[in-house]
Amino acid sequence: MTKITNLQLVAVAALVFAIPAVSFGSTFAYVDQTGYVRTTEASDAYSAMLVAPNIDEHSGVLIMDDQSDYAIVGEHVDSV
Repeated sequence: MTKITNLQLVAVAALVFAIPAVSFGSTFAYVDQTGYVRTTEASDAYSAMLVAPNIDEHSGVLIMDDQSDYAIVGEHVDSV
């Protein structure tokens, strides 16, 4: 049986905690083609615009960096 050293245990723990930070990125809000505010996950704003499902052609993205930002999710935006 192989004995796991403390150094190996620390290395595995660091890897486990690092993966979510790298893979998830940030949450962005956008307006979809039906006028509702939705969210998507991406590493940056440009990527968020590319991967946002059914993003409206006039929509940009807003980084959700505060809990109060989530109040807009699900709201309907009237077109101008």
